[in-house]
Amino acid sequence: MGKGVWIGLGTMAAIAVVAVILVATRPGDDSGSTANGSVASSSSSALTTRPATTIGPTETAVLDAYRAAWRAFVTVASDPAAKADDPRLLQNNAGSALLARQAYLVRLKSDGRAWRGDVELHPSVVEVTGTTAKVQDCNVDRTSVIDVRTGQVVVPPATSGAAVTAMLRLEGGVWKQVEFTDEKRTCVPPPS
Repeated sequence: MGKGVWIGLGTMAAIAVVAVILVATRPGDDSGSTANGSVASSSSSALTTRPATTIGPTETAVLDAYRAAWRAFVTVASDPAAKADDPRLLQNNAGSALLARQAYLVRLKSDGRAWRGDVELHPSVVEVTGTTAKVQDCNVDRTSVIDVRTGQVVVPPATSGAAVTAMLRLEGGVWKQVEFTDEKRTCVPPPS
């Protein structure tokens, strides 16, 4: 085999490894949700959020980018014709978070499936240091995984919140989600 074939196979192997990790945690499989196959512990906790009066322009920009990253992911996962390399994912996703989402989408689309619904977010910025920010969320995955051909629900939506942590980095003036961790525990979203 030529060098290009081996590089292509290496890239696909890396995506497959990320997909296996992602499937085990489904955040939508990357969503951090307990729906669609992930296992969460039975412990539950409420997240502590900062009072609205302490949220400045940087925190607002971080939260806007976090939400935008999710909107793009849900939009691409919900579109049966969208590809894993959809440019909408690049706007607020980078690093391992982008790779994990792309790997999940490769699997979802190859299985002939798509999402229906949305993810309810309750993020809070817990740390900003220079060009990095840490966000904690108790999201509720309201998406169903459907079979595109039949429209049948294959995996129903979550019934509880899932605790997640995301790291964002300022790249070229844009905050992008670069890491995502499913905390493997349920949580109670803060009151709206």
